[in-house]
Amino acid sequence: GGFNDTAITDLTKRFAAGVNVLIRTLMRECTFEELTKASVKLTQLATSGTASGVVVGARRRRRGGGGGGGGGGGYQGTYSSLDEVMESALVLIHNLLLFGSLYAAQLRQHLSVDTRFVQDCVLPYVKLRLDALMVSAATTRGGGEGKSAEADQAEECEMAGRAVLKAMRTLCVASFKMNAHREAIIQQGVARRVVADDRLAILSPVLRGAVLATAIILHVNTEGGFGQAWQAQHQQTAGALNRAAADLLAFDD
Repeated sequence: GGFNDTAITDLTKRFAAGVNVLIRTLMRECTFEELTKASVKLTQLATSGTASGVVVGARRRRRGGGGGGGGGGGYQGTYSSLDEVMESALVLIHNLLLFGSLYAAQLRQHLSVDTRFVQDCVLPYVKLRLDALMVSAATTRGGGEGKSAEADQAEECEMAGRAVLKAMRTLCVASFKMNAHREAIIQQGVARRVVADDRLAILSPVLRGAVLATAIILHVNTEGGFGQAWQAQHQQTAGALNRAAADLLAFDD
């Protein structure tokens, strides 16, 4: 029979088998180690500029075209390249874990223990994009730039928010029932910083809800304690997440 005659269960098995082969190949070929090297280089280039002012204008200046002035254009291109590399890597991981059955646990182990992808790529990236979101929030509150600038700013906020969401999903995977990166995630205060300084308020409601839900999952994954200081931070973060959830529900009403 042809393709249309194949049962959906058989197609699902074939698809899962293909995904499992892909996972094994990626681990064998050290693909995530190579992604780590590329991301580290791009992050170093992106953070070597005057981060706050340049980050926010990245998409807007690139869309404007032209040679631009001085070295700023190179920085913008580097930041865009970092976004593209990390987005591709994070979406790949998400899909592999979603559809891979036999080797999904091995992939989690590989990402969390056998490579430096989480500590050298994901954690610096989520910090960089949270910083961009903070600057965008401050700029948005300042206002007075006209409708076109406001639309560009809203697009920047959404882009940063989506990047934070994808990175946090990978951190959730790396911290679920695994201790390898929990302390680093806690020390960086990822969940706490997500809800600080009205960062979420500038996102669209759907993205805002997704980021908040993922931050709550991440906080639950890393709960468990590293001393009294962590307990105090845990209570503060849990309270901030609770207030953010209440604000979101009130907004929906």
